[in-house]
Amino acid sequence: MIKSKDYETIGLCHGCFDLFHYGHLLHFQEAKKNCDYLIVSITSDSFLNKECGRPIFTAIERKAIIESIKPVDKAIISNSFTGLEVLKEIKPSIFFKGIDYSSSQDTRYISEVEFCKKINCKIHITKSPKLSTTYFIKKCKDVIF
Repeated sequence: MIKSKDYETIGLCHGCFDLFHYGHLLHFQEAKKNCDYLIVSITSDSFLNKECGRPIFTAIERKAIIESIKPVDKAIISNSFTGLEVLKEIKPSIFFKGIDYSSSQDTRYISEVEFCKKINCKIHITKSPKLSTTYFIKKCKDVIF
């Protein structure tokens, strides 16, 4: 595991990242501008509860895609419903979330925020526009059917 003494700031992004899209890239680019070492944790298949038979790509496939993205220094698979377990393991300097979390009352996110406060981890809401894989899939379904 990466030690905080090796890097001044370790950043963490956590999510599904199924059907990687431009919004994900912008999120990672902004995150990397704000940390020395960027880790992306990917929710494993068994913990995803998306509709439409998702995930479309397995966690291993999603990890391979994300590892190839220039701003990402390391990708890992998380076996948890939230980013909380990864936060506890890595204890990053900054936890990055997308703009859709700016006023989120989701209990999973709230538990992540509470833990970040305990370890003095800054939460950074990226400014990139919200783009959603689920939205794109629904939009395609409306056109096709």
